[in-house]
Amino acid sequence: MRLYGYEIRTPIIHDPTQTARVQLLSLPGATSFLELVAPDGPGSKLSAAVAKGGGLHHLCYATDRIDETFRACATRAWFRSAKPVAAIAFPGRQNRLAQWEPTASPSNSSNAAHLDQL
Repeated sequence: MRLYGYEIRTPIIHDPTQTARVQLLSLPGATSFLELVAPDGPGSKLSAAVAKGGGLHHLCYATDRIDETFRACATRAWFRSAKPVAAIAFPGRQNRLAQWEPTASPSNSSNAAHLDQL
């Protein structure tokens, strides 16, 4: 089945850690995915975001060197605002999802300290 040119790549997956249901789609031949995410019920961690309205929430990137990448982000005026958790939609990988947000003003030392605290 296709939707706007995208092909469904996974069944709907329940992720109890994220309290969400997710499904991955991609364009034919693409190596990137579009992930559809929905709360798994009224008590979901995602309920507040849904109440604010739909739309793009975040982007995800893959890396073979996750700890090094986390440190690099912290030195580039980004801070991690949520602890990494397993990504159930990608089994067999060392998966960790973390939420990152830009800082209002770069402060490499405070970002690195914040990174170490999470």
